[in-house]
Amino acid sequence: MIFNIKTLLKSMALVPVATVMFAGSAQAQLLGDTVNGQFSFGGDSPVINRDAEVTDPGFEFSFVAANASLSLDVKDDSFDLIYDLGSFFSVGTTTSWSLSDLGFDSAITDVTLGSGDSSQINNISFTEDSVQVDLANISRTNGQVQTWSFDVATANAAQSVPEPTTILGLFAVGGLGVVSRRKKQAAR
Repeated sequence: MIFNIKTLLKSMALVPVATVMFAGSAQAQLLGDTVNGQFSFGGDSPVINRDAEVTDPGFEFSFVAANASLSLDVKDDSFDLIYDLGSFFSVGTTTSWSLSDLGFDSAITDVTLGSGDSSQINNISFTEDSVQVDLANISRTNGQVQTWSFDVATANAAQSVPEPTTILGLFAVGGLGVVSRRKKQAAR
């Protein structure tokens, strides 16, 4: 009987270890979700403030004036800002893009620039479910489209706290260990 209890204890002890090993860090998943996007010039009221479903490919939010377009393309775990100024020399002021109501299963822990000219970024800020990027007065560079790609990292805040059932299971395993040890000592 002691052999069976030891075998049970060993197999039960592996459950929390396996849970921790396979939990991993959460990844952002936005495709199919609805997010809110806002776009403004120079800190004024937003000229874009609407909800859009995240699809790929395609821009979820765009501001078009004459032959220029300023767009935001949301992806599963990142987003791109694309500025095609067309025949305009510059935007004329700072621009701000905000994404909110990001329905991740976990909180945003970091937003980093993956590619693009970092000197043109005034600010990147984020909360658990929103991101804001402020760009300097963007000027046309040899007629080229300018793109900035941002990566969104998330982590499940609840991951670091064991679930109550896990805690109860650990106590049960510990209790079985104590009972087994006492029976073994009594048999001697």
